[in-house]
Amino acid sequence: MLKKITNQPPTKDELSKSKNLLLGNVFRTIDNSHELPRLLACEEIHFDNQNSLINYVEKINSLNELDVVEVANKYFQDKNYSMATLSPKK
Repeated sequence: MLKKITNQPPTKDELSKSKNLLLGNVFRTIDNSHELPRLLACEEIHFDNQNSLINYVEKINSLNELDVVEVANKYFQDKNYSMATLSPKK
């Protein structure tokens, strides 16, 4: 699946659905009076910008299919993978 996304961009419908899921999560958090202050504080602390949430929403809306392929090619490389081995306790 990871190799596929490095060669083949998502369809417009797939991208739209993914963007809607991300935005829905943001808007649900904004609509929650307990979560909103935490979200705004975390965003400002992490990005040192009081408008970071607005910028995040704008960036999500501006994503296109080729952006997804570009990011996939940047991060989905063999040198970036890790392997973990799980075994039972002895």
